[in-house]
Amino acid sequence: MRSFVLDRHLRGSVEHIEMGEDMKRLLARYVLAAVALLVLAAAAAAERNAPVSGEPFDYWVNQQHNEMQAKLRELFPESEGYLVTGPLNDPVLADDTANIQAPLRIITTDPGALANIMTAVRNDSLLTEDFDNEHDETWKRSLIDRESHGKTVTFTLRFRNQELVFARFSTWQQERFGAWLAEQATPLSSGLQRYAPKLSKYLLQIDKGKFDEEAPLASDFDLPDSIDFYAKPPDYVIEGYTNYLNYIRSHATIHTSFTDGVTAFVPSDSLLAALKADAPREAYPNKEWPMLQREYRKFFERGGDPGVMQTLTRQGFDTLKSGEYFFAVGLTGRIRFGRELLRAEVERIELETGRKVPRANHAFLFPGELILTAGAFFVEDSEAGLQLARVTAQSGHYFYSNVSETIREDIAVHSDRYLLTLGHFFVSLDSLAIPYEKVLISKF
Repeated sequence: MRSFVLDRHLRGSVEHIEMGEDMKRLLARYVLAAVALLVLAAAAAAERNAPVSGEPFDYWVNQQHNEMQAKLRELFPESEGYLVTGPLNDPVLADDTANIQAPLRIITTDPGALANIMTAVRNDSLLTEDFDNEHDETWKRSLIDRESHGKTVTFTLRFRNQELVFARFSTWQQERFGAWLAEQATPLSSGLQRYAPKLSKYLLQIDKGKFDEEAPLASDFDLPDSIDFYAKPPDYVIEGYTNYLNYIRSHATIHTSFTDGVTAFVPSDSLLAALKADAPREAYPNKEWPMLQREYRKFFERGGDPGVMQTLTRQGFDTLKSGEYFFAVGLTGRIRFGRELLRAEVERIELETGRKVPRANHAFLFPGELILTAGAFFVEDSEAGLQLARVTAQSGHYFYSNVSETIREDIAVHSDRYLLTLGHFFVSLDSLAIPYEKVLISKF
């Protein structure tokens, strides 16, 4: 049986497509498979925040198609506003019993970039669009020639004439739509089928720069408020930001097999080797997904540019300014990061300019994906030049979410294991030839 793409964006924007009969039958097959898997996903929703390990971990690692991602990044570099990244972490797609493939993603700030993408694919000798016989000309036109503004397009690539890989073009706003739809663990009710296209159109207006548009409400479609695109996030478990910080700091002491009773340490070579070798084979979802759409709205309304978040390279590291950076390591081992602004600095800038500062966070680095580790790294100038001075495993989105019911357990019990995930970070630094002599390691 052929593997098909379950493009959940496409289901949400189905009114935009002029479909032939073959296309309708194909989409019907997608929906039937999706409904069966959505029932399974509902049972798994309660474990949404749990780390992924074992066979599911191997599944998502295999879905990355590292060589294809590297090739696509050559064609669509971050310096030109593209982000080539792995599949959206959708629990529906983790069950391969329906033979569904998750696509890689090419995300851009330019809604009109599809023509450039398809031209680059056609002109590259290693990549060819691939359609089998059951896809007729209507299907081809629907993927290639239809208007691309604010919509997603999924196409098939054949790499080196052997590996068949699916890829999807999308704008950042439509990626937001996909992340929202992936979180709906219930079958697609009639209300949701009517609500989803309205949301897609709302995000299309944001793509056009119309930030004053009102988002459609789930209640207008007889849906519960919890389905709303900007649903009210759950209350914080630990009330008061100061109380939250104090609780975290009260558990800063490290208790591991190699270091016990200290709050920070500079590892020896042998300890670093063990840290890298023993890094947990686990992947972590964003625990703060109920807050994600509100965070994106603030970021883009305040003029935020996704280009401020980058992939770490050896050359790029040498150009960094002293300070703190938030980072995450994806399933391919790629490190993406952004500059962390202290609250005092944000308040100063806002007071001087009278404008709110757009602030990105860990969840923006690998949108909708599982990650290997996340935290902060600090660089400082020294006589020998710029150096990596300190690394922590502090991430509210992936490890210590204050909207997660497990927050106290995560801090008091799991924080030592989260510290061990930094082994992945150092493995990636080795591959980039970025030195880290005398680096200080801590939980927070």
